[in-house]
Amino acid sequence: MKKDKYKIGIIGLGYVGLPLAQLFLKQKHIVYGIDIDVEKINKLKLKKSYLSDFTDKDIEEMFAAGDFHIGSSFAGLSQADAIIICFKFTFFFPIRTCFRHIEIL
Repeated sequence: MKKDKYKIGIIGLGYVGLPLAQLFLKQKHIVYGIDIDVEKINKLKLKKSYLSDFTDKDIEEMFAAGDFHIGSSFAGLSQADAIIICFKFTFFFPIRTCFRHIEIL
């Protein structure tokens, strides 16, 4: 049975995650956006863009329907039908650190 609205969790709201969130929101899905960068989260809460490809109006539109939920806590992901990871792995950021929150779910 196909659902009309999926709950999508997106970890990382940078140049990949934020546009992806926008695409899901335009298709009327619910998006839980997670980023450990509190500065990004605070700007989004103020409806301000931090990416050159997004205007403040773009950000405002993402929140308009009330289906975009953001934060630094991974707790909201427990409600997601799918989780998409959108951040790069580096030698300075061990992969085990990246997934420690997901194992809890």
